[in-house]
Amino acid sequence: PRFAAPLFHGAGAASLRCAVALQALPPEAEPRRGMIQAQMQALHAAKAEAVKALQADKTTASLVVDGVAHVLPTLLQTFQACQKAIDAVAEERPSSGILFANAEEAWKEEESVYELEAGKPRSLQELVEFYVELTEDGWISTLINPFRDEDFQTGCELLKASRPQVLILRDYGDEIAPEIDEDTPFGCLWHVRPTSPLPQILRRYSEHANSWHDLADGFGRCCSLDLGDTGRAVPEALMEALMACAEVQTIYVPQLLPEELTAHLSQRLDEVLQRVQAPA
Repeated sequence: PRFAAPLFHGAGAASLRCAVALQALPPEAEPRRGMIQAQMQALHAAKAEAVKALQADKTTASLVVDGVAHVLPTLLQTFQACQKAIDAVAEERPSSGILFANAEEAWKEEESVYELEAGKPRSLQELVEFYVELTEDGWISTLINPFRDEDFQTGCELLKASRPQVLILRDYGDEIAPEIDEDTPFGCLWHVRPTSPLPQILRRYSEHANSWHDLADGFGRCCSLDLGDTGRAVPEALMEALMACAEVQTIYVPQLLPEELTAHLSQRLDEVLQRVQAPA
């Protein structure tokens, strides 16, 4: 699977994130040693590149706070900056954008509008049109919580009519994903916490993977590895299990994995590759 990390954060306490997902290898390349470590190093470098670009311009320097890049005036500008940052460090590898919109926070009850960008209120229909424009060139591949709960089904149906290739995910947090109806126009983000027992994590995956695959856009196609304060204690067995889950295409790490962990994971994967590639 690809690894993904946030490059830009929403203003203030907002949980909006503009993230980048990076493929392990260039197109048609053979698996090689050190793939995971190279991915994480590139994401680290892209994050630094985004900060450096903001600080280089006096009109945007204030958007860097405590070493964290915050969103530009528009999301289009922000994702253009994301793409520029990742291309500067890993141009040869395919990448894509992920928007954690968390639109519930952008809803203005009194006006009945969304304000995902400051000073730009939008109705549901206008928000759908905004997402259609934002994803026009195909680089932004995934939208997470793009609508509030009350609008989710309708909003997804409208958006899918124009952008069927865009993956739309609903984030239920720690709640158990509900039973779904046929032709549900979105998938489910899978939260994984390293502090949970591995059998419990895999049981939750197995309980939902088949039904969400058959009736919706999948369970766990994007998996969020919620490190919390345990970033230096992620079990290697957990990471290996996630990489073996068929539905998991992207592992999102809100905090970049520690270097020593990625080195160990890379070494373990290298050992597996060596066994697979060894002549009989």
